[in-house]
Amino acid sequence: MHTPLGICNTTNDGLSTGKRFRYDVADGRQVIWMSERGGWNQLYLMDGSTGAVTTQITSGPWVVRHVQRVDTLSRAHYVDTYYVDTYYVDTYYVDTYSQVDAPPVIETIYAGRQGSFVPKSFGVMNAMRTLGGQHSMGELLFHPEFYAAVYSAAGGHDHRMDKIMDKMWWNERGMGWPIGPQYVASSNTEHAGTLQGKRLLVVGEYDTNVDPASTMHVVNSLFKATFDLRVIPNADHTSGGLYGDRKRNEFFVHHLLGVEPPNRNVERATPSR
Repeated sequence: MHTPLGICNTTNDGLSTGKRFRYDVADGRQVIWMSERGGWNQLYLMDGSTGAVTTQITSGPWVVRHVQRVDTLSRAHYVDTYYVDTYYVDTYYVDTYSQVDAPPVIETIYAGRQGSFVPKSFGVMNAMRTLGGQHSMGELLFHPEFYAAVYSAAGGHDHRMDKIMDKMWWNERGMGWPIGPQYVASSNTEHAGTLQGKRLLVVGEYDTNVDPASTMHVVNSLFKATFDLRVIPNADHTSGGLYGDRKRNEFFVHHLLGVEPPNRNVERATPSR
């Protein structure tokens, strides 16, 4: 019986520890391993005895989010990626199962450097928080050719001032220490003046997780642009609750579908019969 080998990821950059996958082939003689060693989360075929990379199974400027299944007979792998719902991968070719890059695509993100989730249709979605607020705005800021509008709530828009109190180490774990040019390069605050598209910013009045000043620094850089800001009174780290959900839905309906949402004030003022 083959003795399983311990394999680890080694990189000079921060790792997203939330994505893990290992699949032993032929009783561990080969191992399908998920790794960010090349800068993007991809799949590798490893030698189960030495731990060396035999071949890189997936590659490109995108990430593998999930492996649906492995077919050991045909040596095929079915994986979820960012732009394409499912890839069929084998030694010779990659075939697309279904496309999701036709608008409107609404992505809700609460992740580290690479993780993402793209729903296939619009609906009630998880609230954007902290890195969700930061990354959602960052996607519009750094990829305006793909994104048209952003709802950004409770965003820590600069890793140099993201967490407060005793959580400063949280940023350094992913961004590295000491503070270097990577902090400036990824800062929404530093680049907010070049922002395109529509944006709605939401922040709790006394957020004790992410300093509200982070959002206000972005607002200060956006004064010459068109943007919407909602400050939720007496609120901690939040996306606005039911009010925020409604404003988010109306925001996307207006800017992505071109449909005017109902006037809630008129509805409330109309007496019931």
